[in-house]
Amino acid sequence: MFEFDEVEGVVQALREMAMAVPWWFWAIPVLLLIVWVTSKPVKHAWRIRKASWVLRVLCEIGLSKGPGAQFGFLRSRAVDPYTFEEAILTALQERGVKIRRNSRYTGDGGIDGQAWINGRRVLIQAKLYKGHINPAHVEEFVILCKKNKSLGLFVHSGKTGPASRRNSSESIDIVSGDRLLKLLSKDRMQLLPKSLKFDL
Repeated sequence: MFEFDEVEGVVQALREMAMAVPWWFWAIPVLLLIVWVTSKPVKHAWRIRKASWVLRVLCEIGLSKGPGAQFGFLRSRAVDPYTFEEAILTALQERGVKIRRNSRYTGDGGIDGQAWINGRRVLIQAKLYKGHINPAHVEEFVILCKKNKSLGLFVHSGKTGPASRRNSSESIDIVSGDRLLKLLSKDRMQLLPKSLKFDL
């Protein structure tokens, strides 16, 4: 065991060392820590603003050029996968749906966000595809929703093949094509099984 005098001596030595080092030596790691802590929310806020911009541009394109051009825009470099996620969550929020965004974009366990529709928890997975979706992704999401005892929205910008539809379940709604454009443009639509009457 250390004697009190020994501990006090160590503390005093550390204090003297700290005083001998210039102030900027300590300022740099503190500044880096502040930047690291605050950078995530700033990045999140920036993507949410970009998602709102994407929704506005989609509506403008729809009015002037139609669905083909809207999908061309969604699949262009202007929209990255994380912005696509935020656009879906923002579109739901603008319809008055309670949503929960993830604190980060990676390591989310396959859940890109959550919503509460008519009191039911709904897990959301967003996929920015150009071609056909991977049926395994749908199957994994179905398992995830069953594990969490939740409904699910599998929202994507690609094409849904028959294998993906077979891998789906009654508690999962695959939203793509015209329904995706309706969701993002605030047109009235039905989400999830008709028996649940989730009209937005």
